[in-house]
Amino acid sequence: KTQSPPKLTSLSQGTGDLCHRIAAYLESNGHSVHTNSPATQISYQNDQWVIKTPNQMIHARKIALTCPARIQAQLLSSHC
Repeated sequence: KTQSPPKLTSLSQGTGDLCHRIAAYLESNGHSVHTNSPATQISYQNDQWVIKTPNQMIHARKIALTCPARIQAQLLSSHC
């Protein structure tokens, strides 16, 4: 018997809604979320991440990169 592939589903408000919901959850639990802040450089110094954006320098213990994999690879290439 041949199995049919799983059905694909999408979010009713689009995938952008997922990002907004995750950000809202994190913020409601005391975490900082920086949206519309493209990272131009990421480094790890003194047990923390340092993220340079066009407008600021962000220091964090943990980060979530929500950009395409090829951009993540470029940003993290010095750490691999």
